[in-house]
Amino acid sequence: MNRARASFLLGSAVFIGFTIASLGGQQPAAGGVFTAAQAQAGQNAYAQQCAGCHGDDFRGSADAPALQGQDFRAKWGPQAVNELFTYLVQTMPPTNPGALGEEGTLAVTAFLLQINGARAGQQPMTPRIETPINTLLVGPAQAPVPAAGRGGRGGGAPVVGAGTAARGRGQEANRGVTVAGEVKNYVPVTSEMLKNPPPGDWLIFRRNYHGHSHTPLNQVTPANVKNLQLQWVWAMNDSGANQTTPIVHNGIIYLATPSNIVQALDGKTGSLIWETRAGPDQAPGYGGIRSLAIADDKIFLPASNAHMVALSART
Repeated sequence: MNRARASFLLGSAVFIGFTIASLGGQQPAAGGVFTAAQAQAGQNAYAQQCAGCHGDDFRGSADAPALQGQDFRAKWGPQAVNELFTYLVQTMPPTNPGALGEEGTLAVTAFLLQINGARAGQQPMTPRIETPINTLLVGPAQAPVPAAGRGGRGGGAPVVGAGTAARGRGQEANRGVTVAGEVKNYVPVTSEMLKNPPPGDWLIFRRNYHGHSHTPLNQVTPANVKNLQLQWVWAMNDSGANQTTPIVHNGIIYLATPSNIVQALDGKTGSLIWETRAGPDQAPGYGGIRSLAIADDKIFLPASNAHMVALSART
């Protein structure tokens, strides 16, 4: 093989290798990895789908992380643009992952980069951009833009349960006892009762310390279960995830719902005895409160802001 031919083959191999490597991961054109139009579309999508949980100011909440500033840069700066896109399209909104579609998710990704200092360019973002995010955040963070029509886990207004009132984020003045009432003939819950609950009570998340999740009541049997009939219905606040297990004591149902609302209901009639809004309010989305605790004359609420709130079980 002569020297000229060897040089030609070597050059061809290098060119082919470079082309294959380029196809494996798209790199941006100079000036940015998204267009201004994508970022604008992302701002609109953020207002509808994301601001309810992450905030108009991008600072997050007790239910969702901040999307601007040091925390965002620390988590996502070392990662590539396509990793952020993949995470968003696979997990957001939490109750309907992928609902934004590829184009919508690309737009939100572009908007998040923009508010953290990335600059728009002429080339639209695609799912294959492998540029490290921290190399794009060259400008100052963008000031928050008020969002209208905010949503949470998929947008839309929250469905509010009975005994509750719909309010937007920031309208939290209506705190404390919002429905006044008293549980008559209340019997304090002792340590012995928690160890050995009365048959008709459900005092612990799984009923007892053993976690049996079983009641000793035997009125309902395989033979008569077909005769059960609906007695009453109670609509729970739907501004977040309803995952609670009620506490039952002496015929009274103690119920925790999203936005840190605690209610006492008459187990026979379904009537609301009292309601307390411990706060803070939650955006439609995160924050399932799994249960309450009861001891002596207190109801204990593990609130969404990492506070433990003690309420009177009577009132």
